[in-house]
Amino acid sequence: MTLGELLTSVGVGHLVALPGSRSARALPPGATRPRLVPAPDETCARLLATAAAELGDGLGAYWDGTVLTLLSSGARPAAAHAGRDLPEHPGHPGHPGHPGHPESAVPVPVSTPAEFLRAVESARLAGAGELRLRPHPDFLLSSPAPEGEPHREGGPRPPGDQAAGDHRGPAGDRPARAAAPAPSWPPPADGTGLPAVPAERAGDLAELIGQLAARDAAPLTPARAAVDLAETLPADGVIIAASGQAGPWFGHPAAPARGEARVLRSGGGPVAVAGALLAGREGRPAVAVVDEPPVGPAATLLHLASALDVDLLVEVWGRRGGLRSAADHRERLRAALRGRGVRVIEVPVDFTATKLLVDVLAHQADPRD
Repeated sequence: MTLGELLTSVGVGHLVALPGSRSARALPPGATRPRLVPAPDETCARLLATAAAELGDGLGAYWDGTVLTLLSSGARPAAAHAGRDLPEHPGHPGHPGHPGHPESAVPVPVSTPAEFLRAVESARLAGAGELRLRPHPDFLLSSPAPEGEPHREGGPRPPGDQAAGDHRGPAGDRPARAAAPAPSWPPPADGTGLPAVPAERAGDLAELIGQLAARDAAPLTPARAAVDLAETLPADGVIIAASGQAGPWFGHPAAPARGEARVLRSGGGPVAVAGALLAGREGRPAVAVVDEPPVGPAATLLHLASALDVDLLVEVWGRRGGLRSAADHRERLRAALRGRGVRVIEVPVDFTATKLLVDVLAHQADPRD
């Protein structure tokens, strides 16, 4: 059993590889999961792994050739030690400073499937958002995990159950839903990342979106810009909206007629760009919606997308942009989605209407109603 097979068994859909990591050794011949994604530096690697975890792969992972870092968007770091006393001595395995503790900056050495699975289970129990492992250089792993070890179903292995080396990876072709997260790590929330809207408030929300979307002049309302995207998106496309001003306008308020919209819970614009790169690398028309121009690591990710021949579109919602109307916006969108390579569209958007959306969503949660 290779490291790649073991990663797949715990819900890793993408393995981000840093330069010189020789990551192909971790994957079995002909493997389609986890998908290898190169990254030029550790900052971009973390962004890509965070996007993979945020968008539903269960765990994000990046590998520098020596240390494997696993990230989970569903962890609860603040509650990691709630209700129990911590050992005071850092030499104790339960102390956060101990090399074997999942929250330690010191990588945990692993050389067998059992050690790998024990480390993941430890991270789950501690509520850790990050786990750093140092796999043995000869991590070929043909031996099964012993009975009683944690495994993919999240509990002890009963006698005679399938060996760890026999697990098959989760199937799927789409980046946002490709690999079902293993319950042995806190999985991310399902769906768009937005709370459900009760039926009694759906009418109020639809009325607000309809009123705002009827305004055609620039700067566009967020509802108009979101509806333009939702109506233009191809059937297999995906919109990835950054947390912030743009995010609340996708999902329930302006769900796409085709394709899907995902709203990040954290990470901002660079993670949205990283998510669009992952989706585009799998052949899906991908749109990242952000409220700041892509600079720094986000710009580096766009250069990486170009180098990998990935098609993706970034929409920057803000004060800049030469669009005069919603019709101009839709025309630019259609042209960009038909084109190849990396495209960036600046869309003038007036976010003052966000307060109206927040009021509707807050009202639906008011227990006095």
